[in-house]
Amino acid sequence: MAEGMRGSDKRISESGMHEIQHLADPADQVRYRHVQWVAAGSALTHVIAVFLAIYAFRAGDLQELSLINLMHFVPNNVALWQVCCFAIGISSLSFLALYIAIKQILRLRHSVWINTATFLVVIAVALDMQSYGNLMVFFSDICVQLTRSSGYKQLLMLEGWRSVNQGLTQSVLIGNTLYSLAGLVMAGAIVAGKGLPNWLGWTSVPIWLVGLAASGLTFAGQLSWALVLMFAMTIAFIIWTIALSVAVDPYTTSHKFPIDHNPAN
Repeated sequence: MAEGMRGSDKRISESGMHEIQHLADPADQVRYRHVQWVAAGSALTHVIAVFLAIYAFRAGDLQELSLINLMHFVPNNVALWQVCCFAIGISSLSFLALYIAIKQILRLRHSVWINTATFLVVIAVALDMQSYGNLMVFFSDICVQLTRSSGYKQLLMLEGWRSVNQGLTQSVLIGNTLYSLAGLVMAGAIVAGKGLPNWLGWTSVPIWLVGLAASGLTFAGQLSWALVLMFAMTIAFIIWTIALSVAVDPYTTSHKFPIDHNPAN
């Protein structure tokens, strides 16, 4: 009887027929579905932040990165400025959510590096939230006071420069560096571990290297070039998150696999 079953399995295998095998655990399918949703949400929040930033730059003619132009633009566009800062802060939170979601589906032999990188992302998000919160409320209030007050203009200008400089230091220099380092760790975890296609890890490496280059240019005082690289990094990250959302779709449902038969010797 056993020989008959083996012969039947062999004929099915040779005929190329397939059967639906529920190889994935339902809980794992839910985790992959969460990654898909979070990736789509992260891409959307980053797209909104990018479009708002581009609109603000064009509306205020801020290409020259002049503090005077910025401090005259904010009082006339307070709502736009605050929405931009809020959108960028939300995009930072979405990155943290995506990082944690990916971490949950990866199967690694050693998780110490990925756990350490998660703490780096948490620190970077905290710096971003403080930085953009100050720019959204404190800096905009200084700009409004500058247009209304006839005195203390020099003091207000210095205070505005201090606020912008602190924001650039926390977000662009420190925060972006932490994001990039954590991204490189995640890329290595995807390549070395199991749970996601290896190409997702390899294709994310250039994104984080560009982020490190932007931090280096910021430290060297080349802010305009650093912002260009960060813009390119954000666009590439959006494309990568969309690719991630598409790549994990097969893991969210049951699929057809060839029957694997290894007859006993």
